[in-house]
Amino acid sequence: MLVEGAIDAQAVTQASRGRHIGLAALGTALTAQHVQALADVAELRDRPVLLGYDADAAGYQATERAAALLHHTGAAVDVLTMAAGDDPARAHRRGELATTLADPSQRRGITDVLIGNEIARWREHTDLRWPEDRVGCLRACARIIADAPPAAIPTYTKRLAAVLNFPLDITWEEILEAVSPTPADHQHNDHSRWPTGPATAPPTPPPASPDR
Repeated sequence: MLVEGAIDAQAVTQASRGRHIGLAALGTALTAQHVQALADVAELRDRPVLLGYDADAAGYQATERAAALLHHTGAAVDVLTMAAGDDPARAHRRGELATTLADPSQRRGITDVLIGNEIARWREHTDLRWPEDRVGCLRACARIIADAPPAAIPTYTKRLAAVLNFPLDITWEEILEAVSPTPADHQHNDHSRWPTGPATAPPTPPPASPDR
């Protein structure tokens, strides 16, 4: 489980009695070098990796960065659900962390989190009142869904259509375009699929989407 600080990492390992091993990046700046070092000592493909960064603006940003880096390793990334402002060390001091870690319902798939953050960013800066804003949000979320496991794509597509009030067939068109981009799209780097929010919006990650 990746967390911010050494005390958080110790709390995770103690609370789970070693079932989860806490690893701290000593801040929110997880780097490609960190991920490579982890991959050098553990096979990450299909390996469960839980993200437990602090539930604040910096932690939400760190979660998205970590997800983008881990995506290329093939790891199965989930996010621990915590109340706003909380962190693993505080939850452990309250005696709640062990229960939270043992409860699968307290974890959310990274795709759910990224979509929720993206929609909330668009709502914050545009209110999604105008069709062009909703289309922009749809396309941004479609790029995220394109990286989801194929079996999960239909579920995410239906949810997105309902949330943005788009016909399902139009939503599917955008998802398929994101999955199989045009040649011009290949000029972008791999990170072009990861969330950025509206062009004029600063990255301010808000609370994530409803649970799976």
